[in-house]
Amino acid sequence: MAAASARILGAAVTIVGDMNEERLEHARKMGFKTINLSKDAPLGEQIEQILGKPEVDCAVDCVGFEAHGHGSDSGHEAPATVLNSLMEITTAAGAIGIPGLYVTDDPGAVDAAAKKGSLSIRFGLGWAKSHSFHTGRESRAIVHLWVRSPAA
Repeated sequence: MAAASARILGAAVTIVGDMNEERLEHARKMGFKTINLSKDAPLGEQIEQILGKPEVDCAVDCVGFEAHGHGSDSGHEAPATVLNSLMEITTAAGAIGIPGLYVTDDPGAVDAAAKKGSLSIRFGLGWAKSHSFHTGRESRAIVHLWVRSPAA
């Protein structure tokens, strides 16, 4: 839904990252560029292969607190990995959307801090790059756009 919304809103290129090959194949059939996050190649390098530069203007975290690491670390829970990765690959003054679910408490989390909803976010990096962060559940406007989209 985020990729279809980005297309409707005018993104020149939309890249979908996932570890599931079936979902990546579906995204390619819909005309999106894809990145396989189970590969050990750094995310910026994979983006550079598509865009010619290792950064994007905007990024969306659709995963949330149940995220896993990338590459060889993909089998391990890493709740902050998506947000930290997006701050690394989003250009200065870029925007990061966070409709992915983050909770105040997670009794099954990987460590004591995450169990209380505290994650090791590199907020200083986001501040230094002047990122804007937009959080919350998907809005009705995006759902409405998705319903009208032939790409969904």
